Amino acid sequence: MTGHLRLVDRVELPVDSGEDHKQRLRALRNIERAMIRSEARARGNSSVPSPIGGQALVVGAGVCLGLLSIKWLVDGAGIWQLILKDVRQHLLWLPYAAGFFASVAVMLKSETPCTWSDALEQELAAYNPIAKAAYQELQRRTRAAGFLDYSYVTKWLLLERDAVESAAGLRRARDTFLNKKV
Repeated sequence: MTGHLRLVDRVELPVDSGEDHKQRLRALRNIERAMIRSEARARGNSSVPSPIGGQALVVGAGVCLGLLSIKWLVDGAGIWQLILKDVRQHLLWLPYAAGFFASVAVMLKSETPCTWSDALEQELAAYNPIAKAAYQELQRRTRAAGFLDYSYVTKWLLLERDAVESAAGLRRARDTFLNKKV
């Protein structure tokens, strides 16, 4: 990974099972997603929620909507009218409070990373690369720069995806392009 993108040559790569290459490609998509979101947050795009914030939002909204749908079912069956009026008034805020407290619980107890940069680092650390030299180069450049440079991560992603596709036999033939005489 000097300054140019090198295609992975047709060398003997470990042959992956069908599921292994699918898991690797899924992990590479997760790394790419975390990188894109981290980059967006670094540029000041506050519309991208943090990983833990997004998780808390989904859980809180799910709890709230679940309880509201139960209330709707109880109301439709006529059971709601059997509950004392004073009690009914106090139960109206329950779904919203439960959703809020579920969100807070997720924020406090979840092991989800707080930032997309942490998520990217966690995904990269968990990934077992095929193109080990490219991964080591990414580590070296990150160590030298003191931070994850998105352009290097993008180059590594391209090389690693190409290596995974080659190992799985999914690589598209580039011979027509590479052998064209201009």
